[in-house]
Parts: sequence; structure tokens; C-alpha cells
Amino acid sequence: VAPYWSPIRLAGEAALCDHLTGGRLEFGIARGSYQYEFDRMAGGMPQQEGVAYLKELVPAVKKLWADDYAHDGHYWKFPLAAGVPKPLQTPHPPIWVAARDPGTFDWAVGIGANILSTPLSAPAAEIAVLGEKFRKAVADHPEVPRPRLMMQRRTCIYDRPEDWEVAVRHAIDYGRSFENLFQNIGTVKNGFPEAVPYESVKGKDNYNPESIRKNLMFGTPDEIIEKLEDYEAAGVDQYCLGLTFNLPFELQKKTIRLFVDEVMPHFAARNRTRAVVVGH
Repeated sequence: VAPYWSPIRLAGEAALCDHLTGGRLEFGIARGSYQYEFDRMAGGMPQQEGVAYLKELVPAVKKLWADDYAHDGHYWKFPLAAGVPKPLQTPHPPIWVAARDPGTFDWAVGIGANILSTPLSAPAAEIAVLGEKFRKAVADHPEVPRPRLMMQRRTCIYDRPEDWEVAVRHAIDYGRSFENLFQNIGTVKNGFPEAVPYESVKGKDNYNPESIRKNLMFGTPDEIIEKLEDYEAAGVDQYCLGLTFNLPFELQKKTIRLFVDEVMPHFAARNRTRAVVVGH
């Protein structure tokens, strides 16, 4: 989360991680979402200011990865400094920027970053909307090689169609806690946000069980393959499994197993969309 970092510290720690992983770091960064966290980690900065922080931070980190660098910006001013060590990957690790609004898409593609986006709990039409934002940003920056587009959804795969209720119930409970932080309308106890009442949530149709079952990546392997076709049609290169929505660990493991054994081979055989198992 960009506003929790200084450029010099982030450049050095990320590069060290690149060395410790043998050059496998994929550097992901976002503007931040929760005022609750900004009040504690960013000195009370308004959450809406996170995007400006992001846009100053990433170019500074890239320059610190490349050479000695002095910065005179809005959020930081520092004399000639070095990021130590330099990354193992050259010129630097792949950069992923979390984005949903067109401005962030345009900025991220313009600096050569890959995009991680999410349709949240919206219907499948939102996938095409996000894909179009990506295509426009790519078209507006012909000077930059096409980056990758990844999308993330909450995911649960099961053997029988009738097993959908468990996944949906956990998604609903998780959503009420997410709304607590996202809208800054609830309390946090011992590090965990309490679930807010249903009447407090926005987009109440997103909490309709049938809508959740349909919109999120819930289903049997055959149903998941069909849903992934929408992502492929939108130009998505990689799919990120969102597993951490209070789904029981055994169901998380089963989801990964079914995804690897029965979903990924379908796409690998056609040599098209890369489906990547990532716990988000």
C-alpha cells in the first residue's frame, strides 16, 4: 500500500526480496482503500489522496533501482540517495498496479506497469468494462509494449452444483466486514473488522445469494471454465484466485486442487489465458 512507504526504504526492501527469491519478485502496489488504516499508518491522510502518493512513489522507486537519485516532489524531498541493494532482475522486477478507475489505468500503462483489477462483486458485464479501460490505456500509449492484465475474484470450486451455499454464506459474511472498512462505518476489535448490519451496506443486490453465486467465481469446474471465458474475451492474461474471504482452509485447498487439475488444463490445451493460482 503506497502511502505506508518511503521510496528509499521501499526500493531497498523490495530489491532485497528480489535477491532472496532468486529474481522471482513481482512488485505489486496500490493506492490503499481504508481510511481506518490511513489514520494509523499514514498520519491520517485522506484516503482519496492515496492515488497521488502512488503516482509519486513508483517513479521514484524505479529511479532508485536504476542509480543514485535525488527527489524534489510534493510528498518527499531528499538529496542524492541510493536504493541498496539493486534488484536482481534487470532493469527491475515486473511492476503490478492495482487499478479500477480510467486515470489509474492510463497512468500505470504509461509507465509500463502491468494491471491488476477486480470487478469486485459486480455482474459479469463489469469484466468487459474493465477490459475496455485497459484496451483504451494501451491504445493511448503505443510507445509502451503491451503490459499484462490480471483480474481477481473471490473463488470457490466444488464437485456438486448444490454445494454453492457454503461459499455464498462465507462471501456474504466477509462482505459485511469489508463494508465496515471500505465505508469506514464500523468498529475494529483486536485487529478484525466487525460485520456491519445488512441495512448499512451499499449495493444490496451484491448480497443477494443468487447474485453472489452467479457473479463470483463460484461453481463446479465446468461452471468455472465457462465463467473464465468472459475474462478471456475481455483480454485478461492472468486470473487471480481470491481465496481469503473467511473460506474454510479445507475448501481453499480443494479449490486450488480442482482449479489446477480440472480448470487450468482446459486453457493450457488451447494455449490461451494463463490461469494463475494466487491467494489474494
